[in-house]
Amino acid sequence: GEILGGGMGSRLWEKLRNELGVAYYLGAGPSLYIDHGIFQIYAGVHTPRFFEILSILKNEIKRLCEENVLVDELERVKKRIAGSTVLNLETSQSFAMFYGTQEILRHSLLTPEELLNRIEKVSVEDIRRVSIDLFKDEKFYLSAIGSKIDLKILESIFIK
Repeated sequence: GEILGGGMGSRLWEKLRNELGVAYYLGAGPSLYIDHGIFQIYAGVHTPRFFEILSILKNEIKRLCEENVLVDELERVKKRIAGSTVLNLETSQSFAMFYGTQEILRHSLLTPEELLNRIEKVSVEDIRRVSIDLFKDEKFYLSAIGSKIDLKILESIFIK
């Protein structure tokens, strides 16, 4: 999620916000539940360029599945996650959420240090392997809100 759309510096942020200036907001990441989860990519985009933006999104997903991310890109993301994890544990409430969420979702607990160690062990190969599994056609769904959405164009972008 962080590499694809995890805020400033992510691939989609760079392309859609900085380079093209067509996204009002965007992000990517998991929503986890007890018995399932989803990985979502969301964006508020300039309507006339909707289909172009979908093509860019598809290409970035394809890139994650076909190419290893650069080591320095992965290291930058790891540092960003580590920094935000530490900052997010500064209050009693966030600390309780950290452990409470683990108890509910995993039924086992990791300390912040153990979590950071696991993040540090993630490799470029891990990112590609998970991307291939995550972005299979049969797992992909698209929701769009707007006017004049041509389903034939959508099919040409996303259906092989």
